[in-house]
Amino acid sequence: MSDLQIILILLGFIIIAGVVVYNWRQEKQLRDTIRNNFLSPHKDVLTDDAETDVLVDQTLEAETTIADIPLADEMPSVEAMDIAAPETPEVAVAPVLAVEEVEPLVVEETSEEPSTETMASQEEMPATETPSMSLPDELNAQIDFTAVLTAANSISGQALHVMVKDILKELGVIVMQHGLDKTGIWHRIDDRSSQNDVFETIACSLQLADRRGPVAKPLINIFEYAVEAIGLEFDATITWQGEGDVAQRAVELDQFCIEVDQLVSVHVLQGDTPIHGTKFRGMAEANDLKLRHGKFYCVDSENPDLDKFVLSSADEQPFSSEWLRQNVVRGIVFQVEIPKVKNVELVFNQMIIVAQKMADRLGANMVDGNKNPLGDVKIDAIKQQLKVISSKMSARGIAAGSASSMRLFN
Repeated sequence: MSDLQIILILLGFIIIAGVVVYNWRQEKQLRDTIRNNFLSPHKDVLTDDAETDVLVDQTLEAETTIADIPLADEMPSVEAMDIAAPETPEVAVAPVLAVEEVEPLVVEETSEEPSTETMASQEEMPATETPSMSLPDELNAQIDFTAVLTAANSISGQALHVMVKDILKELGVIVMQHGLDKTGIWHRIDDRSSQNDVFETIACSLQLADRRGPVAKPLINIFEYAVEAIGLEFDATITWQGEGDVAQRAVELDQFCIEVDQLVSVHVLQGDTPIHGTKFRGMAEANDLKLRHGKFYCVDSENPDLDKFVLSSADEQPFSSEWLRQNVVRGIVFQVEIPKVKNVELVFNQMIIVAQKMADRLGANMVDGNKNPLGDVKIDAIKQQLKVISSKMSARGIAAGSASSMRLFN
């Protein structure tokens, strides 16, 4: 190697070292400049123990701004603060980590690029929460919190069911699993599933509320951990469906259920003559009411598993063939559960007709819960209430008498 080559190599090393040192000095100057420009010198007493970084100061500024608004104690304002506060520091921090230009003026232009990339990467998770894949018809986005698991290899439905049952058996929550077969049809996975039932796509769902109340946040967290464990076990990717805070969704759903979960009762009380049990049973059966479990039920002709309304004893005495042969009936009650009946207005009309007919033939009186006569004016008022409740349920996407409604109110 000649002397000229050695000199050129040494000169190259010197130039490279000089560039590295120069860039390091420029980066240090830029970091000091950005720190001076973006860090606020003021501190709140509540954050004395916190780190004086961009995130803290930007959050304090957001809190101060919101606190000046007259309606700052409303929940939407608090949520807006929680969402907005973490986003603002991204622009401030990203340029320090990605400075490549020498001149400060160029840094302001290029600082947006890494911030945009950072924000885009953060938005990837929410973007995958609502895929276009259709879910099983049995599920309802209004009442179910669902995760879709996609595996490279087929998952045994029976193995999945056993695993979910073992993890969640003591929680007392309603959890369902469905599997998508190769023909694109969803199948319910339960105790009847066999080893031959295998799927590559699984839907695991948690019902967020029922008549016991909303599902508590700790139980929601356990369900999420269980799904993550299942994903690891079967080497599956997980896509969560829905948006917003799940615990809050459960509370809002429970509040909705409380508003619409109403019962309409019509009483028929004994008049001047006793109501013999045998005669009462004959009239009930003549109006297509079936005796079972101590009550008479009006069964839906299209679906024998559904009951339109129920007829029971006013004093909660269970009816039986033997009891009715030996006793008199002092009062009966017709009842219809609004959320569990399709076409509830038509069912209510049918119930009123049957109650009035039996009252007339038994010499009894049709009254309301306060034992006041039930005339046309009160009946019309009840019908209006039924329309309001039915419309509210339809607007929520949980129609009265639907499968989703039956799950909620059973």
